[in-house]
Amino acid sequence: MSRLKIFLLLSVLTAALFAPMAQASAQNAQCEQTYVVQAGDWLSTIAQKFLGDAKAYDAIVTATNEAAKTDSSFTAITDPNKIEVGQKLCIPAAKATSDHDAAGVYTAVSPAADARALIETLILGGDGQTVLVKLTEQGGKPTQETMAFKLQDGNLASTTLPGLVYVKTAPDVAFHSGLYLANRQSADGALTLNALTLFPNLQAEMGLTKNSDKSFILQTGTWELGTDKDTNAPILTVHLTKQNDAALDETYVFQIQGENLRGLAYDKDLWGTDLTFTK
Repeated sequence: MSRLKIFLLLSVLTAALFAPMAQASAQNAQCEQTYVVQAGDWLSTIAQKFLGDAKAYDAIVTATNEAAKTDSSFTAITDPNKIEVGQKLCIPAAKATSDHDAAGVYTAVSPAADARALIETLILGGDGQTVLVKLTEQGGKPTQETMAFKLQDGNLASTTLPGLVYVKTAPDVAFHSGLYLANRQSADGALTLNALTLFPNLQAEMGLTKNSDKSFILQTGTWELGTDKDTNAPILTVHLTKQNDAALDETYVFQIQGENLRGLAYDKDLWGTDLTFTK
């Protein structure tokens, strides 16, 4: 069970942080154009296509929510990670997105007690509401804290915890970042595939165990989201380029099933069929 932590911004900083948002909201109420969501779309890819900046997805959220207040053909977006095929979006003028520096999805990575990374996601809405979800920490009880942030190069830097910076992240990347478990033994029994960690900076780590001596093997590389060319379904690809200090060239292609990853293309002679990672 993931631990939920709610962060409340200090009131003075909240007012300063979101002051531009009120102006931008009024500017974006008028749609420059509309767009109907297609299979495989994410808000970040739509923002890149129409606004030239994947991080400007929050401008589309704000514009669509404003349009939904007076036009029933629009549906308000309550979670930027979840848009539906056929949903109508309000696309604001590209120049109207420049003030949208604060609202959006941010991520940070910090060490855990068991040496696994904790990937935290902080979502800021235009009304100053903030929610932080620790995606990879198991156990624990809900906690509530008060923190202050300042905008720094488009990211959120904590003024109460020096060195803590939340990096603005595309919502689809933030949603799929985290720790996935497999615990799959290889066909020859020599290895156990333990876990896959996807970081919000698009780096990836695969952890394996050599069963003969229980030694740990670390494989590293990158990951990316994409669309299956035949079905247009969303897929996630992991390309591993290093094992410990040696070069490696292995690729895993997964079908995205909610928060789980089901293997489509990988070394099935080694890992068998239906390889699935569970978040």
